[in-house]
Amino acid sequence: MKILTGLAVVVALGIGAILVSTNGCGAVGDRASVVGDKVRNHIDEMLGEMNVALKSVERKMAGLDEAIKKHRMAKITAEVKQERITEEVTVVDAKIKDCDNSLRKLRPFLESTENVSIAGNIYSPQDIRTTTQSLLKTRKLLVKQSESLKEAETSLGQTAKRCATKQVQLQSEYDELDTTLVEINAKKLALDTQREAALLLGGEDSDTISGEVASLKKEVNGLLDGINTRLRYEDEMASAIAAEESIRNTDSLLDSLVDVGAEVDAVLTTETETTSLDSEE
Repeated sequence: MKILTGLAVVVALGIGAILVSTNGCGAVGDRASVVGDKVRNHIDEMLGEMNVALKSVERKMAGLDEAIKKHRMAKITAEVKQERITEEVTVVDAKIKDCDNSLRKLRPFLESTENVSIAGNIYSPQDIRTTTQSLLKTRKLLVKQSESLKEAETSLGQTAKRCATKQVQLQSEYDELDTTLVEINAKKLALDTQREAALLLGGEDSDTISGEVASLKKEVNGLLDGINTRLRYEDEMASAIAAEESIRNTDSLLDSLVDVGAEVDAVLTTETETTSLDSEE
């Protein structure tokens, strides 16, 4: 009987020890589970921030791509118009030279008080003076036209250069964001992996995962700070709009010069016929 009583006591003590041990493990497991949940929530929060950043970067890149295209087109347009104006300058300068030649030939007759024969036609001293004054007026118009054209030529050259420089700058910014996009996706993949690990392990090894997530968070924060800095750049379309406005102003100038040019051509044609001094003096 004493032996049975002793066995009962031993069994009771053993069961009590097992129960205590089991309750202790449960407490530890509950703590690990809570830590695991916090880690997953932390990862979810970072993933949300990265998704927002991804969309912002994609929008910025779309805007940059459009701006690059506009600057490239503005550059080409400016260069084409500059070439056209350069040709116009050559034509106008040739007309100025024609005026100078005609004035040079008329000069000897300005002092004459008698009629003169030019190319088989008779001209009075008044005719000669009137023709000379008309040529001088025409020359002034041509010089003014040439100066305006050269100013527009220079302006278009500067516009083309600015567009080319801005295009390179925007392309560089686009390439940097493209690299950032790759980095974001890589970090996102790493976070997804850590989240899956946290789910699979439950509360186990939560301290290790938590440390790795904290390290990733520092990298992610640095990446997001860099993105926010890039996204605060001035409107990349502003310089493209300014370039287009500059080109439109040149178009207006050319339109106004065409009318003057037609008028000058008409005057110069008449005066060239009058002052063809290939006849004898």
